[in-house]
Parts: sequence; C-alpha cells; structure tokens
Amino acid sequence: MAAAVALVAAGLLLWRCTHDTSDEGFITELRVLDDDTAIVVWRANYQDRDSRGWIGRIDVRGRTRWVRELPSAPMSQASVVVAGGVVTLRYSRDGNDHSMIGYGLDDGRKRWDVELTRVAGDNDSPSSAWLPPYLSSLAVGEQILTWAYDGSETQLFAVDAATGEIAWRRSGAHDARSPLLVGDRAIVHAAVGEVAFLDGSDVPPTAFTAAGIGCVVDGDFYTVIDAGEGYDLVAYAGGDPARRRVVASPFEPVGHGYQHLISCGSYGDQLVFSIDVSLFRNATNQTRSLVVVTNRAGVTRRMIELPHDMRWHGSEDVLNSYPTAAPLSGQLTRFVPYLQVGYGDDAANRLIVLDLDQGTIAWHGPQDDSTIHMNLFRGDTHWFLVANMPWPVVISIDGTTGRLTAAIRADSDERIGDLLPIHAANDRIWLHSWTWNTFDRPPIAVLDAATLEPTFARDVAITDVTAEVREALGYGRSSTP
Repeated sequence: MAAAVALVAAGLLLWRCTHDTSDEGFITELRVLDDDTAIVVWRANYQDRDSRGWIGRIDVRGRTRWVRELPSAPMSQASVVVAGGVVTLRYSRDGNDHSMIGYGLDDGRKRWDVELTRVAGDNDSPSSAWLPPYLSSLAVGEQILTWAYDGSETQLFAVDAATGEIAWRRSGAHDARSPLLVGDRAIVHAAVGEVAFLDGSDVPPTAFTAAGIGCVVDGDFYTVIDAGEGYDLVAYAGGDPARRRVVASPFEPVGHGYQHLISCGSYGDQLVFSIDVSLFRNATNQTRSLVVVTNRAGVTRRMIELPHDMRWHGSEDVLNSYPTAAPLSGQLTRFVPYLQVGYGDDAANRLIVLDLDQGTIAWHGPQDDSTIHMNLFRGDTHWFLVANMPWPVVISIDGTTGRLTAAIRADSDERIGDLLPIHAANDRIWLHSWTWNTFDRPPIAVLDAATLEPTFARDVAITDVTAEVREALGYGRSSTP
C-alpha cells in the first residue's frame, strides 16, 4: 500500500513538473534551521529545455531572505546540509555527474562548487538513482560526509564545508540506514554486522568494524551482538571504537533467540530498546516484538509486548532516514506513540501509545488501514502523525500526558508537500504547498506544535478536525489490545 501511494505521489509530481510554466517552481525540500528560518529547495522541469533549480532561505512570516539559482536542478530530497556557516546541496549538471555546491547561510553567496564523481559513458538513468536510498549527506564537525556513484561503485566522500575541498574518499558500502551522529563522530552502517567509525579527520576509515545495527543513546552507540553462547548488549562511549564496553552479558530479556535491535532511547536514567526476538519453541519459530526498559546496566525493569497480530514497525522511512526523530529513539517522553503494520491480505495498521512509566499500552486506535495509513515522527515534546483521510491530516500527541491534543486538515490548491521530521523544530511544524509561484511569496504555514494553530499561513488553509480524528481513532475509549 505504501509503495503504491508513493508511486502515485511521484507520478503526480512528475506530471506537475513537466508543464512548461517558466515562472513556476515545485518545492522538493524544506529544512528548518532554527526558531525563525528554513531552507527551501525547488525546481521546474520543462519539455523543451533543461530543468532549473533554486535554493532560498525563508522565515516564519513567509518572507524570502535570499534566493539563488542552482547550476542545474537539485539532485534528490534530504541532501541539504548546513555546516560552518555554509548550506550545501547535491545536484547534477548533465545527469552523469554528482556535484555539490555551497552557499553562505546568511547572504546566499556562492562559496564553492565541486564535482565528486562522473559516470563514464552514456547513462540514460539519472545519476540521482545511484544515490543511497535515504539520507545522503551528514555534517561531522566542519566536514560533510556524502556518497556518490562513479559508474561502478558508491564512494564515501569527506568534503570541507568551508572550502569544498575533498579531504578524502573511499569505497563506502551502505545499507538502508542513514549515518548516525555521536558527538563529533559519525557511524556509518556498511552491512548487517559492520560499521565504520568516522571522527571528522582528514584520514579515511581503514576498515569496517564488526558490530551489529545500532542506535545512539546519550552520546553512546549501543548494539546487540551475537556472542556465541548468547547475545551481549555492547556500548561504544562517544562512538569511539577504542572505548567499547559490554553493558550486559547475556542480554536476553525473554530467553535465548535471534535478536534484531530496531531502535533505542533513554527515559530519565533508564534505557529503552525496541527489539524483535525470534524464539524456536515447539518446533516452530515465534517472533515477539518487545519494548524493553532497563537500568543503565542492562537489567530489565519493565517490558511491553506489542500485539501478536502485528509483524513490523511503522515509520520505517523516519527510522532509517532520521533516526533521532523516530519512535523509541533519543531522549524519550513518558508517552510514546508507535505504529505497527499488520500482515496478510486483511491486515491493517494500528496506532499504539505506550506508557514507559507503567510498562503498558496507554491507549490504541483501531485496526483500520483507511484511517491509520500514517507516518509518525517526533518534534520536541510533541509527536506528529501525518495521514490521509483522504485529505492531509496532521495530528499532535503530547508526549508528557499521552493526550491527542489537536488535529488539523491542511489544504492547498496545489497539494500539500510530504511532511518529514526536517519540518519540525522547537515545537513548531512547517507545512508547504507543492508549488512556489513567486520567489517572494512562499506558500507555507507554520503551526504551534501543541495546538496546531497557525502562527502564519499563506496559500495553505488550516481546518480544525480534532473531534473527527479523536472519534476515528477511538481516543478515550480504547482498551489494551
């Protein structure tokens, strides 16, 4: 279902972008910088000439601070990175090269422009197809890590944010997860069971280290490793491979079985892990989805077993692309919304709100795919769910009380752009229309996180639908599933 929706959305965007309207751009990315401003990237595609692209900085009152035209159309979403007072963006000049450009964050002046790789020979497929599927760039200190394809392999680059000079490059395998930032270090997943630790120096990593898929809690990188006789919970202080420690051995909350660590976070002085455990019982393989709350020594204090009729975890795009905004990641609130996706022909999704204090499910919605086809991510103290019912709906849940505090319908003549974690910061959330017709009038709405009331709106209509959404989700009358 999700794949079909994505395909339809991509088709609509392509159809809109192929209209030969020289004064109309289509927003491809919005990234909130601080309390007051955001970076916007947009493009226009034409039938009889090359596509064009622009980058600009706007504020919460819809005012454009600066706009610059790119040398060519922007390459992919989630490629904007800010480091050292420079905002950078990936683009391709002719479809066969991978380039990066940097502009001054305050004045928009071009600082540098560098080609990373060039795909040899003719290539009918756009080079953006060869980028990693999720977040393609990350700031580590004054460097930017980014991947690029050269026709035969994907390479990992470290680019100096101030000058655009390439500090190093190396063959860099990657899986479907973004790199993780741990203080001044980055952790890059190469494959299941392998990671590379990067420290922002001018020396590339020499090898990938044996470590499981992991996550970051309070400045440490945690992972669960098969130790032969059982599974160990291991942490790397500050993301430093030389500061490895075994937190708990064995770490087996429900007995010996294959463990898949999905995400982890902290709640006060406790650790919180989302884990799938496969147990072999009575000649059958049983998978249990668990939320485990432990002390700092890895001793289990509370455990929530998620419903047995569920098999996978929602918001995978958020988990893979923006792990610090995903459910059960980072510093957690008492109440944590969680999505699960059912299995089988008649399966449906379900919204669950967990109570980490009590180790219980506080409330849950119905199994109803037409209602709960959602994405879920965290702002600061609030969680946001985005759904189509069939019109775009944004729902706010208070992480301190578990209450569904507000829900709004967002409408625009040109459809609302996809809402991602990069649209939320400082308990505000930014919406935008697909199109931007004039450079000095960006079509955006900026909402208060708790109430979802707009502090500014232009060409985006906001309607309160809190009562309707509460009724659809069974809020206030749910029992433990």
